[in-house]
Amino acid sequence: MALSQNRLLLKWSLFFFNLLFWLLGITVFGVGLYVKTDHSDYAIIMDEHSNGYSATLISVGVIVMAVGLVGCLGTLKEHRLLLVIYASAVSLIFIMECVAAGLGYQFRDKLEQAVIRGMTNTIESYDPIVNNNIRNSWRSVQTVSECCGVEHFSDWLQNGTVWHIRALERHTEDELPQSCCPMQPNTTECYVTEVVHYNRSCYSVVYNTVQSHWKSLAGTAIGIACIQLIGILLSAILAESVKKYGKYSQFK
Repeated sequence: MALSQNRLLLKWSLFFFNLLFWLLGITVFGVGLYVKTDHSDYAIIMDEHSNGYSATLISVGVIVMAVGLVGCLGTLKEHRLLLVIYASAVSLIFIMECVAAGLGYQFRDKLEQAVIRGMTNTIESYDPIVNNNIRNSWRSVQTVSECCGVEHFSDWLQNGTVWHIRALERHTEDELPQSCCPMQPNTTECYVTEVVHYNRSCYSVVYNTVQSHWKSLAGTAIGIACIQLIGILLSAILAESVKKYGKYSQFK
């Protein structure tokens, strides 16, 4: 009697944690969609190939949902093979998360320079005539955040940028993207000599945005790790119980 009650408690406890893991997958999937839509401009100016970031989150979300579904089915059916697959998959995901966290902490100082380098590269690729993601994203970020350049408005005037080349060809004063200046009536131009051009760095905007979500992300990561460890432990116990005593229906 005690054995059957313990098995029932174990079964539904594991199902609950599997359900949480499945919901976690939905959350990661939703974050991927959120990054792809609402925060895509920030991602693009950091890396013109940044669509891979949101695609990675979406893919991870789908994988986690699939693993959670396997865990739920294995628990309800008390299917030992499914439970072993679930425990193995969650263990692998947990190890990958630990490795990623360790690498992120180890190279945290290089991350800032990597972001600045990525933003600088997109400035060099910026073309005000070509209607593409880089142009549209820089326009959006600078207009909404009232910033200009990566660390300074002079980033737009470095050798190799279209603005530097234009100034040399036209022998005119240094021109900036129109989004570096507040909207002015009867003009679509912005120059360094304009006292109204933005002086705030766009990197600080990106950095502050990440920092504002850092604590919630860290707390979420810790919660995820706890759920995974508990799920691994419970699934291993249930799988061993099924192997030793058979399914609950056989001895209740």
